[in-house]
Amino acid sequence: MARIDALSVFQSGTSTKYKLAELYGEVIDNVQKNTISSLLKNTRLSGDFAAGTVEASRIENSASKAYGSARSAGNAEKAKILPVPIPIGIHREMLKEFERSDIDRIGIVNLMQREMTNMQLGMERELETAFFAKAIAAGTAVAPAGDALERIDATILQLETLKNKFIEGVPRAMINVICNPYIYQEIRSDLDDKPNVNVDTTIEEFSRRHGVNYFSSVYMPAGIDIIVMATESVALPVKLYQYDAEGTIPLSNAVAEGFFYDYGCEAVMPDMIFYAETVEEEEG
Repeated sequence: MARIDALSVFQSGTSTKYKLAELYGEVIDNVQKNTISSLLKNTRLSGDFAAGTVEASRIENSASKAYGSARSAGNAEKAKILPVPIPIGIHREMLKEFERSDIDRIGIVNLMQREMTNMQLGMERELETAFFAKAIAAGTAVAPAGDALERIDATILQLETLKNKFIEGVPRAMINVICNPYIYQEIRSDLDDKPNVNVDTTIEEFSRRHGVNYFSSVYMPAGIDIIVMATESVALPVKLYQYDAEGTIPLSNAVAEGFFYDYGCEAVMPDMIFYAETVEEEEG
């Protein structure tokens, strides 16, 4: 992007506003690409975001009945749907002031690129933290024994074999393991020591093992080693609004740019979330 030094161009020129709008678009696009929550969250939502609530749905399992049951009863079995409301109750902002001296020296678009990167990272941090905190609050604690891989495998089996009125087992392609970096490193070291392992441990990250997706996150809640959850277990709808103000801030030689964003975070399928807390090593 071209360097633009004049504040007057920022205030009145459409080209600069267009370039800044591109930067705003990049923020939400990058957040969607960079976060684990964007890959795992439930996006099958209905309702009006602007009204303050959206909704996810869970459908109970169906079972066959003897031929003629519906005719005898005079009606077919009604679908049993559990609605899960997700209030859009969290309202946040990222606003920064820019002094004219900095704009003249650095250029508004260059300055905004740097600040937008900072704001994007802040937004990612908040959304990831909220997502995993909700998973822990809604999920089920387990205490599997053994080393990291044994603990993970035991937890995976609890989710894979889960049966209730909504679920008859969970395909491994839908199962995700999220570890804190210490457990992730323990797994990598363990895999390094195993002969003929089917995971390439020379790369920075491995993404799959035994058909299950693996992630490492620094945003795991304190005291949690492992989260094993099905895709779409938690909903995290987010909407970003650009702050659009013309001219300088009153009684200053500065302008402000940034954005607001609203979001909600709710567990849609809490029964499909398991987590293991940190195991304290025994002394001696």
